Amino acid sequence: MNGREASARGWFAKADIDFKSAYMLAKLSGPPETISFLAQQGAEKYLKGYLVWHGVAFRKVHDMLEILNGCRGVDKAFGQLEGDCRALNPYAVEVRYPGFEAFYGAEDAYGALERAERIRHFVQERLGLDKEKPDASLQRGLPT
Repeated sequence: MNGREASARGWFAKADIDFKSAYMLAKLSGPPETISFLAQQGAEKYLKGYLVWHGVAFRKVHDMLEILNGCRGVDKAFGQLEGDCRALNPYAVEVRYPGFEAFYGAEDAYGALERAERIRHFVQERLGLDKEKPDASLQRGLPT
């Protein structure tokens, strides 16, 4: 394993912690805005990990579309994730700070998790990594 791959795997490991935390909160009917934020963070880290894997520099930014454009520079197929990235983008900032008093519900949180999972699996497929789904016990019994 080369240094870039090892560094990218570090990004993926951090992202997987975000995913695990999001699923744990979802199972507990936790705050939807926090679940959505963690889903966005996991997806963002997978995209950044992909860029690191390929040696592509990126700015310190949370804009999913900017990060996605870097990935498109390596593989145009990433364009199919634009809708997911666009939908996840607000969760990077809006839910973290006062003054963005938008209401987020369970549907938003589950939608964010679905979109983030699509991004995670897409990156894993493009890199030939084993798909690792979150602990199945975390997904069972999620509130609907």
